[in-house]
Amino acid sequence: MDTPTPVTSNKPTLDTVLADADLFGALAAKSKDSQAQFAIKIFGAGYLGVIDNTLDKHGKGIDDAQVITARYVKARNAAVVFDAKAPNQRKTASCFRTMIKAALLSKFGSGEPLTAMNTLMNIRIKLRADPAVIKLLDDAFNTQMKFCRTLIKRDTLPSDQELRSMCLKTQHDTPTAEDVILGIRKRIANLEQGRHGPQLANEETGIITAACTKILTDMAKARGAHIASAVPAKPKKAKPAPVAAPATV
Repeated sequence: MDTPTPVTSNKPTLDTVLADADLFGALAAKSKDSQAQFAIKIFGAGYLGVIDNTLDKHGKGIDDAQVITARYVKARNAAVVFDAKAPNQRKTASCFRTMIKAALLSKFGSGEPLTAMNTLMNIRIKLRADPAVIKLLDDAFNTQMKFCRTLIKRDTLPSDQELRSMCLKTQHDTPTAEDVILGIRKRIANLEQGRHGPQLANEETGIITAACTKILTDMAKARGAHIASAVPAKPKKAKPAPVAAPATV
């Protein structure tokens, strides 16, 4: 009797994901999109149920996302000691956790949301090839996170148009002249208070602050005068006609 050939599977394991964490963590310093490439691996593993957000899975307060983040951070910078409470590392673990949560959603039907994630990345690749759009593109990982947060909040998959919008940076209103001057004054105040290193408070910083304050004051006065001129004057009330004295008989 022939020995049966073992059936191999392409399904990843947690060890596979951790090996990817080593690989893409090491590439992070060289490639801006390496985190997004690793995120696709995480999303795929989450979709297949290989990883999840079970609390205390690897010890008290340690889940898959934290284990994966620790390996990723260590591979990215061997000199860094992983600290789950450190702001940057906590944020990375939180993002991976959100991605796993979105990937595990079964409410969108067969093959989803993995197919939608692939569609999103294909749309971004096409937009990146357009010179007129490339400067408007958001970071790939930010795009993926917008996609995952959207999936968690709703019961329908985003349309292709919505996916395209997710690939673009959020457009902010152009700051006014007043906003710019306020920003300059605030930055000078931060320098004087030592928020960017040693305190820098001297005659020159005082002159800049005073100049900004004067400009803002002049703007406020001009705005007030403009508003006053735009308000129509109230019509004067007509004085009542004098009442004639009754005639005497």
